[in-house]
Amino acid sequence: MSAKQAETSASGSAPLQGQLTGGDGQPSKSGSEPLHGEVKDVQDTSVPGIENLPDGVLVQIFHQVSDGVTFQEVLPAVSQRWEEVAREARRWRDLTDIVKGLMSLPPEGAPFVADLYVEFFLWPTERRVIPDRCVVRDLSRLLVSGNLSMVEDDVPRSLRQGYLEAVWRSRHQLKRLVLVLDNTTKTDLGHSSLFVLSHMPCLEELTVNVEADFVYESGQLKQVLPNLKSFEVVESETSPVHHDLIRDLLVDGLVSAKFRPGSPARPALLMALAKCKKLTDLNVHFDYAPVFRSLPALKSVTVHLTLDSPIPINILEQTFVSAYTPRLDYLHVIVYCKLCPVCHSALHHECQRILKAVEKLGCKGGATYLVLSQF
Repeated sequence: MSAKQAETSASGSAPLQGQLTGGDGQPSKSGSEPLHGEVKDVQDTSVPGIENLPDGVLVQIFHQVSDGVTFQEVLPAVSQRWEEVAREARRWRDLTDIVKGLMSLPPEGAPFVADLYVEFFLWPTERRVIPDRCVVRDLSRLLVSGNLSMVEDDVPRSLRQGYLEAVWRSRHQLKRLVLVLDNTTKTDLGHSSLFVLSHMPCLEELTVNVEADFVYESGQLKQVLPNLKSFEVVESETSPVHHDLIRDLLVDGLVSAKFRPGSPARPALLMALAKCKKLTDLNVHFDYAPVFRSLPALKSVTVHLTLDSPIPINILEQTFVSAYTPRLDYLHVIVYCKLCPVCHSALHHECQRILKAVEKLGCKGGATYLVLSQF
């Protein structure tokens, strides 16, 4: 070992990071060809780069790309992660365009806007901080006729958080609300979506989109919405888990209800439904048909029936007949067929025959049906 090499070894020092060394341990000259046995430099992964950025930041960066080819072809081709992020950014760009189009709607279009707001932004979940704050600002203008103004400040929030915060701040005057119930979204003060909903005494119309893993304990909404006149429960996965939630929403003054939890219907829920004597409009699963005759104000009924195995024709006819009551003005039956295409065609013909029999019973407003394929 040379004196110089011994000195280097004794001092414990090493070549600088990223420096190329030759086979004799000496640094190679800049610009020279790699020597035999030379170790090539590798990229220093300890230095943060674009791949170290969170997905939410990449979405905001991609959202600013204006060139269509780059946006739709080049970025997705880089990696699987970039493809997914580009898809998310493209979704936000589409939504931004939709909001711009909605801005031209007259004030009477507000309910339509509110429905789109939930369909596109809140359901399915969007918990990331949005890449374009103007979307929230414009939506606040669209929803102002519903007494709900989106929060406009510098606090970074996901779209769902911003929406829930706006609902919380408007809770004393809101009469119509569409809300997603989940276990994670909180207001600035840490209030859950369920807590916010339980503090809205003026609420008259409610649509709740319930996530599959949402946890509800019986009684949490019982007697806290005294002015509720109409509600709809939409579940991402139909399940009997949310029977208690629906039961607590069945208040005495209810006139319209739409829900379709999994079978079978619990007796407690059937009993709660039977007490809603002011109900005029009902959209439920066939399991609740036995209660219809105990509801004197009922005028319109939509019944859902799922067929996943062959059943005798007389059972199908009983379904239609049991859903009918003499006071009904309108009966609509939706059949979900999970059988073969041949059975689907046969169902159409059979439903037509059965409806004619139901009309002969005296259904004043008529009866209709719809067969949907799910095979």
